Amino acid sequence: MINQWHNETIGMRVVEVLKQNNFDAIYFAEKEEAVEYVMGYIDNGATVGMGGSVTLNELKIMEKAQAKGAVVLNHDVPGLSHEEKVDIRLNSELC
Repeated sequence: MINQWHNETIGMRVVEVLKQNNFDAIYFAEKEEAVEYVMGYIDNGATVGMGGSVTLNELKIMEKAQAKGAVVLNHDVPGLSHEEKVDIRLNSELC
């Protein structure tokens, strides 16, 4: 119970500071809520750029987006050449 209160207190403070610095931020107490929120922005056929995010990897957002029919641009796929990674990063900027 104290751990939950602690996490929520810190999370809300982080959101407050991010908003003061012109970021759009939301705190979710449960990871399932965060996944649902993010997936609400991803439509079938959408192009989604990701890569390098531990959080997105842990929440399996890339896999869920692909399952939903999105094209996922991920520069962290093993075996990509330097040129392929650069190309994916550039295309991710356009999403």
